[in-house]
Amino acid sequence: MRTRLLARAVLPLLLAACAGACTGAHPGAGSDDGVATVDGTSRPSTTATGSLQEQAIAYTRCMREHGVPLGDPEVSASSIRMGPVDKAAVGNDKLVAAEAACAPLLPQLPPAEAAAKVEKSREFSRCMRAHGFPDFPDPDADGRAVVPDAIRQSPRYEETKRLCDDQVRSFTPSPAASR
Repeated sequence: MRTRLLARAVLPLLLAACAGACTGAHPGAGSDDGVATVDGTSRPSTTATGSLQEQAIAYTRCMREHGVPLGDPEVSASSIRMGPVDKAAVGNDKLVAAEAACAPLLPQLPPAEAAAKVEKSREFSRCMRAHGFPDFPDPDADGRAVVPDAIRQSPRYEETKRLCDDQVRSFTPSPAASR
């Protein structure tokens, strides 16, 4: 609990520090080197740079600058969970525009970890189908699946999701599974 409170207290400071450090007051600012600048002269790079935490902070900051009050991200050593956003309060047009503008800053796992994440997402979908949700979708190439409201609203959904989350946590993909 203290760690969470500390993280919530420190994240705004980190965002403020990054805002000062990332405003182009460094050598090469404004050059077309694939790095985002405040005046928008360069397109952000899609190459993962920095830790997952640094990537998450940059993405969150970008979304907030585009009018989307994205919640603070939760980052562990090998995973990231972006903060929540009230999509209804923001409006779809603003959200879509912010996501497009900030897409190059989306945190990226190293390739081996990304492949393992996708395989675990596939295993989760298989588990959900095996436990009574035959129409549960497969994940996309990034490991994300859009779950229809009809499935989410099922009285068994949360219980089955917990069961499959537990199963997937212990799942280790075989080397051949990611080919």
